[in-house]
Amino acid sequence: MIELHAVSKQYASGDGVFDLNFALDAGITGFLGRNGSGKTTTMRIIMGLLRPDRGQVRIDRRDLWRFDHVFSLKKDLGYLPNEDYFFERLSGRMNLEYLSLLKTERRDAYTALDDVIGRLEMDTFIDDPFGAYSTGMRKKIQFIGALVGQPAHLVLDEPQSGLDVLAGIVLKELLVELRNKGATIFLSSHVPEVFDTLADRLLIIDGGRIVAQHHAPFAEKPVDLYLQAISRPRGPVRA
Repeated sequence: MIELHAVSKQYASGDGVFDLNFALDAGITGFLGRNGSGKTTTMRIIMGLLRPDRGQVRIDRRDLWRFDHVFSLKKDLGYLPNEDYFFERLSGRMNLEYLSLLKTERRDAYTALDDVIGRLEMDTFIDDPFGAYSTGMRKKIQFIGALVGQPAHLVLDEPQSGLDVLAGIVLKELLVELRNKGATIFLSSHVPEVFDTLADRLLIIDGGRIVAQHHAPFAEKPVDLYLQAISRPRGPVRA
C-alpha cells in the first residue's frame, strides 16, 4: 500500500501540489489531470525524488523519509517517468542489465521479462543503442525496466504516450495481468479515455489538488467525470 497524508510541495512559481490525502492499494488507480496539474510532481514525491514541504509518504506502512533502509524500500517500487532516463549510448539490454544490478544485484534479472520483451516487440531491437530508439521504443524499454525485480508497486507516468495502437493494446493487457497478480498500479494520463475500462479507481487532480475520486464501475465516462470535477460543461462533439 502507498499512502499520502497531508502532502504538499510548492514551487517558487506558486504551483505545486497541496494537501494530498489518498491511499493506493492493489489494483489500477487512474490519475487524471491536465498537463501541469500536479501528476508528475505527485509521482516524484512517491518515488522519493522530491521531498514534500509537509506531510508523510508511507510505503507498506513505512515512512519513505524515515525508514533506515530507504534504498531497500525503493526496490519494491517500479517507476516509469514521463521523460527518458536510460543511457543514450548503451543498448536497451545494457540499460536493463544496469537496472537489474541496482535493484536485484543480479545482472541477468531482466531475463525474467523475456516474454514481456517479446510481446512488446523489443527482442529484435534490444541490442540497439537506446539513443537510436523511436519515442515508442524508448517508452517500451523503460516500461520493461519498471518491471525489473517484480516490484509490488508500479508508478507509471503517462505510459501510453508515444505508443502506436498495437503497443497500446499490449500494454493494457500487461497492466491487467499485473493487476490480476495483485500489483498496486498508479497510472497517470491527461487522456480520460485511457481509463474507460482499465481503472479500478479514478483520482482527478486539478491545480495541484485532488478534486474528485471515483470507484469502478464508474457512473459516467471518465471524461464526463473529469469535466464535472473541474466544473466545465462538455462541448458539442464535432465530426
